[in-house]
Amino acid sequence: VALFILALVILGFIFYLIYKRTRGELVFAAFLILAVTVSGYLTIGKAKTFESYNNVLVSGEFVVAEKPQNHGEYYSVVLETINSDTLTKGEKLRVNYYSENLEFSTKIKATVSLSEIKGKSYRNSNYSQGVFIKGYIKNCEHTGEVDYILSAVGSVRKYIKNKIFITLSVLFAIIV
Repeated sequence: VALFILALVILGFIFYLIYKRTRGELVFAAFLILAVTVSGYLTIGKAKTFESYNNVLVSGEFVVAEKPQNHGEYYSVVLETINSDTLTKGEKLRVNYYSENLEFSTKIKATVSLSEIKGKSYRNSNYSQGVFIKGYIKNCEHTGEVDYILSAVGSVRKYIKNKIFITLSVLFAIIV
C-alpha cells in the first residue's frame, strides 16, 4: 500500500512539475523515481502471488538458465519454465538437486516441489534476478534438446570471461 501511495504522490509531483514548466532534468528524474517505485510495487505483487505456490508439486518442461553451482552434497541452478501445469512460461525458479549435474541451456522435463524463499537477504538477491520461488527436483528427465540462444549467450560469456582473466593475468605478471 505504501509503494502504491508513493507512486501516486510521485505521479502528482510530475504533473505539478510539468504544469509549472520546470526544467526537463527534474521531470526526467521524477519519471525515473516513479519507474523504480512501480517496479518495486510490481515485484512485491509478483512475490505475493508466488507465496501461494508453497508446498506445491509442479510438473513441466524447463531450461537450465544459469550455470549450475556445486555445493558439495547437492547442486543448485536456476530453471526457466517452458511449459508447466502451474507456472507460466518464462517464470524462473531456483532449484536444488542431488543426482546428476545439469548443463547450462539444456532442456529437461521435471517434477519440482516448490517452497517460498525465506531469509531477507537471500530473498532480495533472488528477487533482483527475477527468481521468486525455490524448489527441489524430485524427478528429472533430459529431453536431449538445447536452447540455442542460451547456448550462444553462454559461449559469449565464457569467451569474455576467458579474455578478461587472460588479460588480467598478463597485466599482473607485468606489474609483479
